[in-house]
Amino acid sequence: MIYTRKEHYLFLEEELQAQTDAFQHKLDTSASYLLNDKEELFVAQFVKFADGEIILKFNNSRGIPRKGEYLYCFTTPKHLHDFREWGNTTYGELIKNKGFSTELVCIWQYSLRDNPQYCLVGFRGTDLEFAQHIEGHAGAFLVLGPNVPPYQYIGNLQKIVRDNHSDSIRNLLEGNVEDTI
Repeated sequence: MIYTRKEHYLFLEEELQAQTDAFQHKLDTSASYLLNDKEELFVAQFVKFADGEIILKFNNSRGIPRKGEYLYCFTTPKHLHDFREWGNTTYGELIKNKGFSTELVCIWQYSLRDNPQYCLVGFRGTDLEFAQHIEGHAGAFLVLGPNVPPYQYIGNLQKIVRDNHSDSIRNLLEGNVEDTI
């Protein structure tokens, strides 16, 4: 089935709206609820950098990130380090108070044999500015949570769908795949 450019564009617009609405809901939700009940928010301690990975320590009494999961990681001011004191603070309020931040992807998990209450989790994708800030601060408190939807990516896809000047894009979108090879 071949979809028209208008149908492509409308699909992308609906996807953008759905992701925006879902993320706004998370921003308006209590951070404590996302941490303790939904396990969509995580707190960790910085351990070190090794082989291009950031290694964080998590308490096993709460959820830990899943392998392949992309998360938004950030520092907070000291008054927000004790997550038991967050009360009704929303995820959006935590982000507004953030210090340094980066996007990460979880690549491995390792349970500590000598202390089974904790595990180490490795991530890739740390921004250089974040890495420079956190380096040398072992034990630093970090919050990891839902990432901002890919607004720019979807916007770029919409631009491609509206592009009427490129023959290869037109052929691909209109189903003329023999002409694109």
